[in-house]
Amino acid sequence: MASRERRIDVALLALATLGSGGLSLLLGQDFNIDQLHYHFYLGWSLVAGRLDYDIAPAGLGTYLNPVLHVPTYLGITHLPPCVFGFLLGAVHGLNAFLVYRLAAHVLEGRRWKQGLATVAGFVAALGPSALGLLGTTFGDNLASVPALAALLLLVGGATTSRSAQVSGPRGVLVGALAGVATGLKLTLVVFHVALATTVAMLALRTRNARLAVAFALGSLVGGLASGGYWALQLWERFGNPLFPVANALFQSPYFQAANFRDRRWQARGVQDLWFAPAEMAALRTVRFQEVPFRDPRYLVLLAMAMTVVLYRLLRGRLGRPPSSRGATLVLVYWFTAYVVWLWVFCYYRYFALGEALAPVAIIALLTLLARQRRLAPAWLALAATIVLGSSASDWGRIPWSDSWYRVRLPRMAEARDAVVMVDASYVSFVLPAFPPGTRFFSVRQLPGLKPLVTRELRAHPGPIFRLTRFDQPPSELGPLGLSDPDDCETVRTRRNRLGLCRLVRTSSSRPSPELGPVSPQP
Repeated sequence: MASRERRIDVALLALATLGSGGLSLLLGQDFNIDQLHYHFYLGWSLVAGRLDYDIAPAGLGTYLNPVLHVPTYLGITHLPPCVFGFLLGAVHGLNAFLVYRLAAHVLEGRRWKQGLATVAGFVAALGPSALGLLGTTFGDNLASVPALAALLLLVGGATTSRSAQVSGPRGVLVGALAGVATGLKLTLVVFHVALATTVAMLALRTRNARLAVAFALGSLVGGLASGGYWALQLWERFGNPLFPVANALFQSPYFQAANFRDRRWQARGVQDLWFAPAEMAALRTVRFQEVPFRDPRYLVLLAMAMTVVLYRLLRGRLGRPPSSRGATLVLVYWFTAYVVWLWVFCYYRYFALGEALAPVAIIALLTLLARQRRLAPAWLALAATIVLGSSASDWGRIPWSDSWYRVRLPRMAEARDAVVMVDASYVSFVLPAFPPGTRFFSVRQLPGLKPLVTRELRAHPGPIFRLTRFDQPPSELGPLGLSDPDDCETVRTRRNRLGLCRLVRTSSSRPSPELGPVSPQP
């Protein structure tokens, strides 16, 4: 029996990865604006060691952990677009397989376990974010793989042990995987908090304090492994290891003393615990994400959770089916993550892992409500309702071709040892095409870095250019000691044309021999 289940697991793993890779090809080449704005640049920046040469050319995104986007840069520059798209989609398909394995643990001991768990994997793979992010460079569904693996290890250890004891080494590995995920993408801290809560509950129930200690140690090791190097680089240069995030705590002089937060995506209050699922089911999603979507799974979860609460109030008369350890752990994890996500930033794409895990949470609730013979038809009906009632996000795709960006620089860009003032958003993807000695400074955003930009410009003896978009008004460069004589050439790319314009210095900004290029220092 065990060998048969293993063969099924291998077949479903192949289906999840190869099927997701193939679906990525059918959906088209990813061309999202964040990729143009900073994903591609970030990977190149780390590989080429650009941190001490450039100043915020991709805005705030310049200083996010670039490790997550090194595969983006290497894949786009070294592989045919369709090959990279297929491989990226195949890796993203691991999420569906991990959801299947989690559902199988929750359904342990029940009939049709693997069949019902397989349906959970399909529901996860067909969610709005799962489809919208498939084969894209956002990273939410890439960093989610180690986060889901951490939960699977914890649930697996608790369900296979008679005493629900999870060993110390397994606890370290659980924490390490969660730490790696959070280090790669800080928005996954929501799920790290949820996992820590779940671990704490399990440790208390089993009187296993070593599990909590092992998890904390593993979290530290995993977080340092994936994010420690970059945090150290930011600390040495800006005095803030998360720059510019959490600057109210670290007080870097290069950014305002406030915790960066996008106020577009905030819960309106406690009522959003109930109203948000209804709005997402009704396609009223403008306050959750720029790209529209529909998803009824949260409304289903909310209705079922309220039913369980009422059911437990009446359990003295009615009784209730026993729940598995896996079901309890998954429910604690999911609802903790949901509440923290709403409180911290209710931006839907950042909850991609929660979307993937929602089918398992629904199954866990069903085990509390449905008898054995009713569980299968109830789950199949709910799964069909969720899939048919959902619509996927679309972050921007184009037809496949033999080149990702098709950047063609004008003759003006051949100037050596130049500085390019980046005066537009969503243009940093063209920067790697410039000669290696070119430096890139931002004109917009991060006003705390303006004195540094001014100092570097005064120290720079070579030519200076402005990179801009024709559909955006140029910034005023007088405060930087520069003027624009309107001498421009065109940078051509696959989707648009950009302007590269020669700049001249005013008399007050001539190079000073006593100043040289310097790195930011706190």
